[in-house]
Amino acid sequence: MKDEKTEQLLRKIAEVEKENAVLKEENERLNEEKGDLEILIEMSAEHSDGVEQALLDKADSFKEISDVILQTIPVSIIISRISDSTALYVNDQFCSLLGLTKEEIIGNMATDFFYEKPSDRQPLIDAIEKNGCADDLELRCRKADGMLLWLTVFSRPLAFNGESCLLTAVYDKSERKRAEEEIRKLSEKLEAQKKQIKKYLVFNLADTRYAICLSEVKEITEMMPVTRVPHAPDFIKGVVNLRGRIIPVVDLRLKFDMESDEYTDKNCIIITETEEKRVGMIVDTVSEVLNVRGEDIEELPLIYEMRNIDCISGIAKAGDGVIVILDIQSLLREEELSLLPL
Repeated sequence: MKDEKTEQLLRKIAEVEKENAVLKEENERLNEEKGDLEILIEMSAEHSDGVEQALLDKADSFKEISDVILQTIPVSIIISRISDSTALYVNDQFCSLLGLTKEEIIGNMATDFFYEKPSDRQPLIDAIEKNGCADDLELRCRKADGMLLWLTVFSRPLAFNGESCLLTAVYDKSERKRAEEEIRKLSEKLEAQKKQIKKYLVFNLADTRYAICLSEVKEITEMMPVTRVPHAPDFIKGVVNLRGRIIPVVDLRLKFDMESDEYTDKNCIIITETEEKRVGMIVDTVSEVLNVRGEDIEELPLIYEMRNIDCISGIAKAGDGVIVILDIQSLLREEELSLLPL
């Protein structure tokens, strides 16, 4: 019995020693990992110090650091003395904007080479004194070749080389300004056209009133014999001999896909001329010459889908009704004109 208990105790001791050995091995591994981490942290710190030192070696003064920054941003930059506008620093983008070299800028007053007029600098100074900065300020400057530029500037006070200066970022908005000016001129022209009065010849086709600009009308004649032209489209009725001149004639009813009608003594032919080409247009009746203001003509609503819509330049208001304004230039397409004996 005693021997059995002894054996059990020995087995237990052996198991404990085995577990102790495993724990000892695990502890040694953890100590190794801890040492590796300490070495890694130390190496990282040394590397960080090296990077910092490398940066300081490359740029050991504010001037060098600022020069690196100002040269790499894609904005025109100038640093000028507040007291007299003398330029102390410019980046390459600024030189390119004005078409000048750094030697032609540094040491010279911005009022001499930058502003259109020396007095144009005062609004910038006023904004700095009032707000401590200048934002989105518009001004004009002159390039070396004399070309005027529209600019937007943003400026902040800056101590540079121990002097009170302004750091100014310059954005060229000349292209946008020119576009805005062109839009303004076109708008003024459009407004003038709206107020302009033009004379239109009004005629009828079925139940619709049409009109063409009177300046494009050469004359109006009564119906006369029309000679057919072989292989011509149906709406080209043929030609007439008008005082020795052969004029092709178009039936506007057929051109506009309307139902044809027998000609009567009320029908007439309107002789038009565009680009030295005369064409006759058969209409039902001619009613009047009407003065129409440009502002009384509106574009055809987009809901309309029809053939020959490109020859309608607008819809004119006339009393309680409307008149369809035709564009003679677009009434006959090039391929159709080529079929006419002009």
